[in-house]
Amino acid sequence: MNGTTLRLPSNRALDVVPGSALTTPPGWTLDALNVGPFRSAPGYDAHLARTLGSTFDWSDEFRFGDDTLLLETLVLKVPERNLDRGELVAWRESPVSAGLLRLRERESFLFDGTTARHLSPDGSALLCYFEELTPTQRRYRINVAPSLDLLCDDGRYYGWMLAWPVRHLIPDTMGGPSSPSRQEDDAGLVPLVLEYHQLVSDDTLDRLNARDSTLKEALTSLRERTIPPETLSRRALRERIDALFDTFY
Repeated sequence: MNGTTLRLPSNRALDVVPGSALTTPPGWTLDALNVGPFRSAPGYDAHLARTLGSTFDWSDEFRFGDDTLLLETLVLKVPERNLDRGELVAWRESPVSAGLLRLRERESFLFDGTTARHLSPDGSALLCYFEELTPTQRRYRINVAPSLDLLCDDGRYYGWMLAWPVRHLIPDTMGGPSSPSRQEDDAGLVPLVLEYHQLVSDDTLDRLNARDSTLKEALTSLRERTIPPETLSRRALRERIDALFDTFY
């Protein structure tokens, strides 16, 4: 990373304050990653009112304290495009240190969301990044929350990486103060989430819109295999499939 500055795709620059990180565990709902209150949580509107930054309706959500200008919460959208460019090992081996983003001015702006995702076959990492960017050898990670790193390439914001994402998988009715205090370790759920990523992606959107019966059968089979056992993470996957059925079928 170039000094203590992070350059966004819009060419806006943010400062990086080293040494501190958010303490709230991330909550992953398959289509988004939350560090802080979910949009459905009580107090979310009040949180928006007392902070500034980008909002989820138009981009990834990064909210900064109105007085400190330091990052307080974030909501990251998970892209629907599956793409493995073989970069995971290089990012894992890159230097990492704790840090928080800080605005240079008291203003709100868009924070572009990433465009591609890759969930490692062993479930050890979820990598979301800008596929239009070509990485260099000057990689660096900023650990902004437990298990969550922002990826920097030669001072540019490249994306983000969540370690062991299935351990953070929760229903989208939870988040913030309601986040589980202990993460669930369910290795048997990893192949099911990988299968979900293959069944629900930009490649299958047309089939969903067309109410493709073969795809519905595959999703139904996947849903049936989420139990037993009954865990919070498995419930989250099952409820996401139910939401797809409600929307498309």
